Amino acid sequence: MQFLSLLSSALLISSVTACSSWVTDCSDGQMVMNGRTVDFGGIDITEIASVFSVPAGSNITLSASKSPSETPSTSAKYSYGYLGTQFVPEAHPLNIDGINSAGLAIGALWQSNITFHNKFNASEPGSEAVFVFDLGDVLLSQFSTVDEVREYLKPDKVQLTTQVFDKNVAYGLNTLFGVDPDIPKATDGNVFFIGLHFHVTDATGDGILIEATSDGSYALYDTKVVTNEPAWPQMAAELKAYG
Repeated sequence: MQFLSLLSSALLISSVTACSSWVTDCSDGQMVMNGRTVDFGGIDITEIASVFSVPAGSNITLSASKSPSETPSTSAKYSYGYLGTQFVPEAHPLNIDGINSAGLAIGALWQSNITFHNKFNASEPGSEAVFVFDLGDVLLSQFSTVDEVREYLKPDKVQLTTQVFDKNVAYGLNTLFGVDPDIPKATDGNVFFIGLHFHVTDATGDGILIEATSDGSYALYDTKVVTNEPAWPQMAAELKAYG
């Protein structure tokens, strides 16, 4: 029997917090458990976060990072139902944690020392634009395994963008990231600096980290365990040196 337990769904809003995420094989391979800690430095996230559900087969158009005239939205019939957690729902349903009916789970963890900050480049042939906060909806609705996510998420085919022109979305992002002095403020071109990285796991026990690179794009790293900082390449080097 495969079983995933999403222990909690929430996002960090202070640089003093320290979430961790992991996936564990247990019971001699008969069970897989996904979990995360939620360390908020005394902040009660129940006042600002809520859980929502999306049934399988729903037709939903995801928000684009730019205006509709400049960036196409993504519209699809969802293959999997899922539960998600949204932040600042009155501004925009920023889905930051969730799990779908196939056991694929995603969790967002805070990160200050490296950020997504990619302006969508419409001249890149064949590139799909996905707003970073649409990532949870895209992956949970369309994919069942981490292998499928690996095949889909390739920087030369899918651009994770942070350019925002919608005032409500911008308000939500300012509310979230404005509390951390280590994260730069948005540029004049409405490109936000998104201080997060995303851990994706599945019912087989597989796991990857989706993390920003220094140029604001992203890379994928195979790992079943993630914490906040530093950036994964440095973390892996320290593990090799001192582990």
